Amino acid sequence: MKYRKICLLIVAASAVLLFGACGSPEVSKNTGNEIQTEAEDETMGSAEPEEIFDDEMPERESDDTKILVAYFTRLDNTSGGIDEILQGGGPYGSLEEDDIDAISSASIQRSGNEIYGNTETLARMIQEYLGGELFSIQTVQDYPVDYDTLIDQGGEEKNREARPELESHVEDMDKYDVVFLGFPNWWYDMPMPVYSFLEEYDFSGKTVIPFATSAGSGFSGTIETLQKMMPDAEIIGEGLHIPMRNVSGADEEVADWLKEIGMLQ
Repeated sequence: MKYRKICLLIVAASAVLLFGACGSPEVSKNTGNEIQTEAEDETMGSAEPEEIFDDEMPERESDDTKILVAYFTRLDNTSGGIDEILQGGGPYGSLEEDDIDAISSASIQRSGNEIYGNTETLARMIQEYLGGELFSIQTVQDYPVDYDTLIDQGGEEKNREARPELESHVEDMDKYDVVFLGFPNWWYDMPMPVYSFLEEYDFSGKTVIPFATSAGSGFSGTIETLQKMMPDAEIIGEGLHIPMRNVSGADEEVADWLKEIGMLQ
């Protein structure tokens, strides 16, 4: 069964096992372009971590617009448990500095007693503000837990323009007027399962709004790619990119962005 929200108790136990076996990691402070370790980035050492989702978020004025918030995240596409994912490595501390933007999987964010991938975290923030329905893009074939293996597979899929078979499907895409599309930046591109998702449906007449997470590479050329793939849709070029280490505190930035593109009053 694919990895979904796991109780924080499991996270804490896994972290103890991981750091007990490996020793205390060396951590760089977040100054300029210095690299953080994955343990620091995942914000799991604090006794009282900040809540990600604010119960008092302003809501969008009700109208007839039907919204879908679709996203792809590594955590929904591996059968590994949280301990395996942590031990499998990640973008901080396990890659050379020059490679850090090559592939950016969703690391872990906490909200209360649940954990989420970075891209899902942003998707949920958008839904908190606007309503609509969440949709996780999930593949039939699991992705590797080991991070280096994931890097290799992501690059190989891009090189051959793979279209992984999807396990999850939108029941009635026609009913949605606005589709938010979230993804991590893999090899300066969208993950190939996102291409599978886009090619499965007709987006003519819809408004498509991209948002992305990465270690720092931003959208790369993906907005231009979306415009070419969906010439009959309105692609909002002012997409939202949040660096992975900033996701947990991005509430206000998400709200400001939604206001700028006219989706929130």
